[in-house]
Amino acid sequence: MDSGDLIDAVRAHRAVELTYRSRGAVGARVVHPHVVYRTSTGKLCMDGVQVGGTTTSGPLPGWRDFQLMRIVELHVLDAEFAIDPGYDAASPKYRHGLLASA
Repeated sequence: MDSGDLIDAVRAHRAVELTYRSRGAVGARVVHPHVVYRTSTGKLCMDGVQVGGTTTSGPLPGWRDFQLMRIVELHVLDAEFAIDPGYDAASPKYRHGLLASA
C-alpha cells in the first residue's frame, strides 16, 4: 500500500476503499480518512469514519482506527467528504506525529 495515496486522500477529503486485514480476516471497507499519525509505539495509523463494508466494531457509519501495515490494498475514490464534527486534530492521541490531517 502506498501511504502517499492515503495522505493525499486525507488532505483532499477523498473517500477511500481499502482491503484490511484484522483478526485473521480480510475485508473491504469504505472510509472517510481524517488523519494519518504515528502512535506512541511508532506504529503508523489512520483514523476515519467507516461508511461501508465489513465490520465487527459496531454500526456504520462509525469512527475506526486502522494500522497502515494491515492495509492490503487501497483505492482513492472520486467521492469527497465533509470533515466529521467529531474530529479533533488537537487530540493528545496525535501528539507523537501528525503526517496528514483533513
